Amino acid sequence: MPRCVRCGKEVQALIEGLCIDCFIYTRGIDTLFKATVDQCTVCGRIRIDNKWTDNPSDLSSWLARKIGEKYSKIFNKYGLMIRDVELSGDSFIAKIPSENSVLVFKGKIELSFRRSICPLCLREKQESFEAVIQVRAEDEEDIKKIREVVDTTLSTLPPERASEVLVIDELKEGLDLKVYSHSTARFIANRIKALYPSELKETHKLITIKGGKRQSKLTISVRLLKTTGYEIVYYKNKPALVTYLSSGKIKLLLHNGNSLLIDRKTLDKETRVFRGTVEEVVITDIDEEHVYVRKHDSTPRRIPLKKAFIHAPVGSRAILVEDEDGIIVLFPAP
Repeated sequence: MPRCVRCGKEVQALIEGLCIDCFIYTRGIDTLFKATVDQCTVCGRIRIDNKWTDNPSDLSSWLARKIGEKYSKIFNKYGLMIRDVELSGDSFIAKIPSENSVLVFKGKIELSFRRSICPLCLREKQESFEAVIQVRAEDEEDIKKIREVVDTTLSTLPPERASEVLVIDELKEGLDLKVYSHSTARFIANRIKALYPSELKETHKLITIKGGKRQSKLTISVRLLKTTGYEIVYYKNKPALVTYLSSGKIKLLLHNGNSLLIDRKTLDKETRVFRGTVEEVVITDIDEEHVYVRKHDSTPRRIPLKKAFIHAPVGSRAILVEDEDGIIVLFPAP
């Protein structure tokens, strides 16, 4: 049998003089296959090729096909093609016919589910919403900022809360979120306020009285305030983000995620100058042990979760703060 020129292992077939393992290693081929599918938070069905299904075999077939397509594009350059993919839990085995033998390599699957709602469940719940959240900006034309705020906020919600956002209507002046219950609408509005400088206002409209109970539609107006700048300070010996608002108010976001509205006198009295590093980054991923960020010059960095306080979701811009004692905080960028 031929022998791999790199590791010396005898195998039935080689690719450019290498066994399949050495070929994958030297070419830097990533054997981790990542995929995301939509899952209805109401009924649990998933969307595969624009069809909603509750059949597990549909997901398995789709994963096998997508894995084959991904790696066939790589091996096609060398005259090879993935012919079969077998799945086992979070692993896969790909088989590549080569002359009188079959090359085999193994990989891992990282499958994530994106919260969604299927058309059937949407139709059943759409007419029964109890609240509307109206998200607007001081600059009425800043629809891009409004979308960013809503998308970021929804991505941080627990699944049971996210499932109650039934419809998002985009209007000229902003976004309207139709929400199933009053409690979830208030939860979302307050989450927006915690992440972004904003003002809330509630109004009620009586709809009907059933069984002696009043039923009303709740409207929560969320007005995003302009920011005129920010800085990092020490508040009670921990890093805090100071955001200056156009209204003259000052928002203080603490390292633990709590926030305060204060005035200039309180700011000067209860804070002190920050000693450490501050830079803007993008959060690219979070796993069980690390958070991964990318700087503006595209330099990646991996930060242990046990050392970091994270207050911005994956995919968003953040302010990376690291003080002299090694405390690391990722604040949402104003």
